[in-house]
Amino acid sequence: EARDVIHAFWIPELRFKRDAFPEHEQEFDLVFPEPGTFDGRCAEFCGLHHADMTFDVVAMPSTEFETWLAEEGAAR
Repeated sequence: EARDVIHAFWIPELRFKRDAFPEHEQEFDLVFPEPGTFDGRCAEFCGLHHADMTFDVVAMPSTEFETWLAEEGAAR
């Protein structure tokens, strides 16, 4: 869900893109071919700092994710 304007969650390497709209929850499943870190960015022009809207998507086995999630929860 976007907070302000339309954005697009895009992972170029996987050719995966989903739009995010204000006040509309968007849910999707994404299966990665292998563990790794993938570059992501917004693919919908959304304002002055659009070019700065980049992020990393870290794909890991579910057991590693469960451990990471428990550690993050304990740190809060």
